[in-house]
Amino acid sequence: VVKPITPEKVKRELENLRRPILEKKRLKVQTFGNFEVYLNGKPLNFKYRRTKELFAYLVDRGGSMCSVGEIIGILFEDESGREEYFQKIRRDLIETLKEVYCLNAIVHKRGMLGVVVTEIQCDYYDYLNNKKDLSISYFGEYMSQYSFAEYTNAQLYEKFKKISDFFQKTS
Repeated sequence: VVKPITPEKVKRELENLRRPILEKKRLKVQTFGNFEVYLNGKPLNFKYRRTKELFAYLVDRGGSMCSVGEIIGILFEDESGREEYFQKIRRDLIETLKEVYCLNAIVHKRGMLGVVVTEIQCDYYDYLNNKKDLSISYFGEYMSQYSFAEYTNAQLYEKFKKISDFFQKTS
């Protein structure tokens, strides 16, 4: 690039690289409707059903670090003696993400787990960051297969209802 450097010149040069910059694999997470995790357009398969639920809970928490006790309480409610099973699904989550080179999507420390919101593409996060219009993508359902998501769904529904009411009044 020759001076004066402009964004257009830089963009043109990047488009003509001998070895193009490969776009990093990213997980796409769908929260509106049923929860699903995609990698390159295909659903990501976990060994255990609860592994997907664990990931859904971490996504719902929006990057907050969650303790093992909190997660066990949410996933298993009143069932006792689930610590060993939790360790299996935690391991499954880590191993599955590692296999598809997306381990950077979670933070796992001793006794704590969290999702890295900048490492996944998520319809809910896009809405929170004003990148997606709620009235286009949300139809009253948020992670509908999980009871822990009902609180977030209620908040989304109230916002959706206000938006709908506003447009009805103005038209």
